[in-house]
Amino acid sequence: MKRTCPFARRIQHGAAFKNCAGIKIVAVVLETDSVGISLADSRTEFSARVPFRMSSYPPQPFSLPVAKVNELENLADQLVAETLKTSDTFTAQGRVADKSQWKVVRQKNNMTAYKTRGPSRFRASIARDNRDETPQLPKLYSTNDKRLYHALTETFHGSMYLDDDESDDELRDRPSFVSAELNVLENVRPPQATTVFSAGVVPGTIDDIAMGVHAHSDSLNRAMNADLAADDSRILCEMHGPSNEDPFRFLGVTWSSHIATGFAGHFISPRDYVVLDSTGMALDAHGQRFFYLLKHSIEVDQVPDFESYGSTRLKFSVCYVVRQQGDGEVDIFCRGFMEPLGSMSERFSTYMFCDGLMSVPKFVEEAYKKKLTWLRQTLSQSSGNSTGSFSSKTLPTCPCCQEKFRTGLAKLLENKSTCSLCELAVCRKCTVTKTEVAIAKEQAHDEVAFCLNCYLKGKKLSAWQVAIDLLREAEPTTCSGSR
Repeated sequence: MKRTCPFARRIQHGAAFKNCAGIKIVAVVLETDSVGISLADSRTEFSARVPFRMSSYPPQPFSLPVAKVNELENLADQLVAETLKTSDTFTAQGRVADKSQWKVVRQKNNMTAYKTRGPSRFRASIARDNRDETPQLPKLYSTNDKRLYHALTETFHGSMYLDDDESDDELRDRPSFVSAELNVLENVRPPQATTVFSAGVVPGTIDDIAMGVHAHSDSLNRAMNADLAADDSRILCEMHGPSNEDPFRFLGVTWSSHIATGFAGHFISPRDYVVLDSTGMALDAHGQRFFYLLKHSIEVDQVPDFESYGSTRLKFSVCYVVRQQGDGEVDIFCRGFMEPLGSMSERFSTYMFCDGLMSVPKFVEEAYKKKLTWLRQTLSQSSGNSTGSFSSKTLPTCPCCQEKFRTGLAKLLENKSTCSLCELAVCRKCTVTKTEVAIAKEQAHDEVAFCLNCYLKGKKLSAWQVAIDLLREAEPTTCSGSR
């Protein structure tokens, strides 16, 4: 069934309106390429067909020509390289921001977000940094290949030369070198948008964070955007997808829409955004493994804006660089900008944007949920039972804390639950409830109970191996870039 744009709900088929001058305007057939309008008063009557561009809603998957794919891929690489260099500079300065150029916006989850105090100072600082060294472009290949370390380190002043091995399809598909451009982020930043960055060290591993944010299918993409209150979210064009060499790789164009409800809907207009989405593992010039996440607003002809119907096309850019800091800790650095939302002040928009940048713990928790969902489905398939159908096994004590269960009539007042993995009854304080991740397209978002022992077991699973296994279960891609 074809859906119509929700931003145009106030215009109905055949609805007639009359102004004080007695002119009648009839709007008919919104879902065609034109709108019929008739004007009538006491003296004259005429009709006309007004050209009207009504794009498909929601946007449908599309393919891109090779030139456009290469352009977007180079843009993503450049933005990641600039963020990587900025992260290195920040680390070399002792992870201390210059207070004359940067102002603290918020601190949360052991991370600190800053915004620039003045665009002229910021641009001057960036120019000084880039005169010394052009950021190198890390090439996004399997981090397990030792010879890639040589390819990544054999670079000079902004160019990256690769091992020209014709036997490797991955390398053969890429150019022998790519030159980095200066200040790509600053060149595309709207004048009214403030540049921000956030940094900190949080618990977790880079594999867990990569698994938490990776969304290479529509179902995972919608689940990832559910926390952002997205009404709809979908992948429009996939240019690169995950593989056994890098199960967290993705490069594509995605679209999401948001419609504020309740009181917020009175001052926040409906909004949507089209972004270049890129994730994956890579090696920097020193051979250190890191994970990157890029979401950068772009314009594509296939998805025109819906401004005519009250929608605001949100423009923003954010790029994360995640490195393993130590055992169980990761170093997070991200930077970007967001254009102020409608009537919202720049200060409030910046605060909201920075608050979202520091939501890294959600990424790790999302990875845990994916692991538990995968573990539950795997055990269910191996036992031959459908997910969620099991018989409870009651022991005299809780298997986690060894506390004795009540007996007789007293047990009716006891709040126990059954672990969906081991099928043992556990006490309330040893029960962990999580929402399953919709790995499959038809899978529901159910609340599932786990005992503490099984929850910790699931957390310790290798995110890399689970992600590779999930590749076999992912729904096929619906579109791709024309290569």
